[in-house]
Amino acid sequence: MWGALHVWLNQERTLIERAAGNDAINLAIAFEVHVQSVVRFVDVLIQDLREHVVQDQGDFQDVVKEELERYGDMVAQVSVISKNGNLAYSSLNSVPGVIDLSSREHFRVHSENPLDDKLFISKPVLGRISGIWSIQFTRPLIVLGKFSGVIVVSVPTAFFSEFYSKINIGNNGLIALVGLDRVPRAVASKKYVDVRMDKSLPDRDLPYFDISKPAEGLYRGVSFFDGSESLTAYRRQENSGLIVMVKLSPADYLAAYYKQENILYGSALVVSLFLLAFSCLIYFVALQHLKSTKELKHAYGLLQERVNIDSLTGALSRGCFLEKLDKAFGELLITGGKLSFILIDIDY
Repeated sequence: MWGALHVWLNQERTLIERAAGNDAINLAIAFEVHVQSVVRFVDVLIQDLREHVVQDQGDFQDVVKEELERYGDMVAQVSVISKNGNLAYSSLNSVPGVIDLSSREHFRVHSENPLDDKLFISKPVLGRISGIWSIQFTRPLIVLGKFSGVIVVSVPTAFFSEFYSKINIGNNGLIALVGLDRVPRAVASKKYVDVRMDKSLPDRDLPYFDISKPAEGLYRGVSFFDGSESLTAYRRQENSGLIVMVKLSPADYLAAYYKQENILYGSALVVSLFLLAFSCLIYFVALQHLKSTKELKHAYGLLQERVNIDSLTGALSRGCFLEKLDKAFGELLITGGKLSFILIDIDY
């Protein structure tokens, strides 16, 4: 019973973990689609705004205001950095020229590669004006073939983590957007997760960051976000340098299994104790029966001895003697030979 129960529960757990893996993969795909749509939209917005900066700076502020009203919380700030690294414009109405952003990664990337017109997605930075953590989507400003600055659209990290509110991954689940540089862009979970947005995560030889490994897959092991055992689906977007992750916790997707396991093992224990008690009862009944049978055999042997043997002389009784004589004749008829006996009369 215990062996069959163990095999069945292992099969159930395997099926549940397989289903949880499929769920994690599907959620990672949905999260990836969400991230890709945001990246595509922001890139289109940047290129549209860049045209106004380059061709018609007069109505640039009106265009920015209109776009911000249209897209609300999705865009935290639109800014322009001059070719010298100073803040030339901010939708948050800062004073131009007083803030030096030349040390920012998203400026250095474009200033060091002035004619490489590619979308760059930065590590999360704490805005000096906005005061919030945001991801900088940037493209270079190129005028007459020369580098003239950088246009920046800041998207709050919280905008990516809002995807978490649309799905159910349990109390211990987690979604994350991480760069190939191992720096988190957005992390969302019901539990508090202490993750620095400006620090690299430990590698631990994980397949997420290894571009020689498949770009998508499942990883079972310790999560570097909270140090717990987890099942993580990941999808790596090498063109944007981002990795989407959906982490499911066994404490969530195996909760019903653990409950069922406890009930079944408890029931099996009760049945086992009942069978043990019943076996003990049978044992003691059988033992008592054997003891009674032994005593009965002993009593029968004494009775037979008293009936067949004279207690004074030890001689056989007449009936016992005739019985043995008849048995001897019977054996003689089967085996052949001769039979002799002596009769002695000792009365007188």
